[in-house]
Amino acid sequence: MNIGFDLGGFFGSFVGVLGAYRVAMWQIRKQREAEKPAKDRKAYVLATVLRQELNSAWDYFDAENFQIGELFRSVIQMIHKLQEHLPEAIESDKRLFSLITETCDGLTAISEKYSREKRTHENFMAYETELLTYAEFMRSKCDDLIKEIKERNKKDF
Repeated sequence: MNIGFDLGGFFGSFVGVLGAYRVAMWQIRKQREAEKPAKDRKAYVLATVLRQELNSAWDYFDAENFQIGELFRSVIQMIHKLQEHLPEAIESDKRLFSLITETCDGLTAISEKYSREKRTHENFMAYETELLTYAEFMRSKCDDLIKEIKERNKKDF
């Protein structure tokens, strides 16, 4: 009983496996390229929504009669509103997730700082000014992200 080795069959199988692997990798790469504009669109839309939320900081932080407690409640409302967008941010772009968490952490830190201060008119005005300045800074980060997405896709969604 003579068992022979079919060298041609071996090499043919090997070439076939390599070809199938390369085709699979090519398809995966093409699929990722096709998904990129959809992910960028989601990120663009969410960044625009966050930008609008941060633009409305003037509405959130406009307290009547200089009530610090009212301003604290407004900060909490804005933080909750921003946190509603976290699931979308996780799905679309990690930079949006970090932008939201950084904004919430910053607003919380500012509130904690002024919660230890005396409740005077000057401290109220300083608190409100610092909140608005921070919201404006984070809004500019949203603008930068929107601009980057536009340039990468060479279009406005």
